[in-house]
Amino acid sequence: IIEEIEINFPLPGNYSIIVQNFSGATASTDSISAHYAVVTDLVADDVVANTPTSVSDNESFDIELVHTFDAIDENTIKYGSLGLSDEGDDLDAFGLINLDFVTGDFDTFILGSPERVEANDRVALSAIVRANDSDQARRYDVRIPTPNGAVFSDFSTQNQGRMENGSLIWEVLKSANDATETVLNFEIQIDTNASPGPINLNATSELLDRSFTSIFNLPSFTSIQVEGAPTITLNNGNNLSFEVQEGGQLTIPFTTTDPNNDAVTLAFVQQSGPTAAFTQNNESITISAPSVDADQVLSFEAVATDTFDNQSTTTFNVTVTNNAPPPSSNSGGGAMQWYFAVFCLLCLVYRRRLLTA
Repeated sequence: IIEEIEINFPLPGNYSIIVQNFSGATASTDSISAHYAVVTDLVADDVVANTPTSVSDNESFDIELVHTFDAIDENTIKYGSLGLSDEGDDLDAFGLINLDFVTGDFDTFILGSPERVEANDRVALSAIVRANDSDQARRYDVRIPTPNGAVFSDFSTQNQGRMENGSLIWEVLKSANDATETVLNFEIQIDTNASPGPINLNATSELLDRSFTSIFNLPSFTSIQVEGAPTITLNNGNNLSFEVQEGGQLTIPFTTTDPNNDAVTLAFVQQSGPTAAFTQNNESITISAPSVDADQVLSFEAVATDTFDNQSTTTFNVTVTNNAPPPSSNSGGGAMQWYFAVFCLLCLVYRRRLLTA
């Protein structure tokens, strides 16, 4: 007789199983074996196990587990189990292997000090392959495509370093339990017409002696930045011809951006015209138009400065119109009425003379 106890969603704690041999049993003693399985939601956790398609007797092999988390901090540990079997759906035929998922760094990464550069500058960098703490050798394929805005000016030819189809390539063999890091030096030169902003170096790493593994896209290295000045956009980039009546107010929106994502300060200076008061905040400038005897043009300059003292300027004009009252609408009509009255009086005098004659 086989009896099975199934506990779904057990609470943390200690559990006891008591086995008793009843007198009615045919065997002199009863035996017990405890089996357990940890079942988790593979869809939510997004766990994929990559394994060889076949393994010979007594042959060691690797299993690649890819576990994707929506959000996780470095050094966070998650737990699970892996079932192995050669009997179809009986996944615990070989037993269960407890797993600890510990978040860490990639095996390969690009190393370099943050640096601001200009056209034609050269920058020395390194690709690092970490120590191999496993008991099996590993052979890596490391590739760095030529980045936009730069070219490879020099590189280490060790580890079969070479250029191929626009990519810098190395093949690195790491012995089992190799505690040292492999340093692959290379150098880039900034293009003459490189756009301001980061030089994006996007490397890949692949284990060549593990046929079931995938190519890892390493995080972009963006610490090398081509220096650039901030930009100013007034009035959302629309018409920059402004007009306001004397005594009125004019508000002009603006934005500033920096190719290196530096903090930017913006200052306004009046260059010419009658002095006008103005105030500004982080989004707009408001100009109070002065009193004028006739239409006047005020000229302003906006100066944007980032934390590295790179500057850009733009100018704009504001026309202040005079508020002189328009001519009276009755002046012309009054003159016509006066002329008509004189004409009527003359006609009356002429008629009296005729009557007297």
